Amino acid sequence: MTRPRGRLILLAVTGVLAVFTVGTGVALAHGPGSVSKTNDLVADAAKRLDVGADKLKDAIRDAAVARVDEAVKDDDLDADDADAYKDEIKDNLQFAISISRAKTVAANVNTTKARLDTAFREARKAQIVARIDKAVKDGDLSEANAKELKAQLDDVRLPGYNSVGFGRGFGFGFGFGFGMRHGGGPGFGFGPGAHFGGGGFGRPAAPAVSPL
Repeated sequence: MTRPRGRLILLAVTGVLAVFTVGTGVALAHGPGSVSKTNDLVADAAKRLDVGADKLKDAIRDAAVARVDEAVKDDDLDADDADAYKDEIKDNLQFAISISRAKTVAANVNTTKARLDTAFREARKAQIVARIDKAVKDGDLSEANAKELKAQLDDVRLPGYNSVGFGRGFGFGFGFGFGMRHGGGPGFGFGPGAHFGGGGFGRPAAPAVSPL
């Protein structure tokens, strides 16, 4: 059985990311770096919810499987593709997050959607602050620019549990990076992205997801 990779029939289509690194983009990553960031994000959120990281991961994967089963039942997904999706859910936590419903995940860990969103929002912010601090430590960003970035971050409402759009409706993506301005100085900043989902399931050839 082939996994939904090149022909990935995403239940969640991504938001457009505002990435500030010149000449680069963010693809649906399933490499060690992406896996580590996602695991760290979920572990941080779990602490904020006072639940175990493994319990939250199981809750996410269970919610994603439920979403696939619902899609098959509603004829939005071919039954023949369901096993491939479930294999991807098992192996790719970011994928599981992107297709699961926040309210289902919240119920699976006996909390509310509002608390789940807050936990992930705060965890995302912590990851970005850590990246800013690392850039300063590595000499890639000045203290003054770091202070400005953190001030901008305080004014931005980061995504909650889901960082991508899904199905019908409107979703936000959020990207962050360092680059070079055309004049040669360091570039930096934050920006929201957006995706308007259509009815049913999209089949993007090369979907992008937030690295956070």
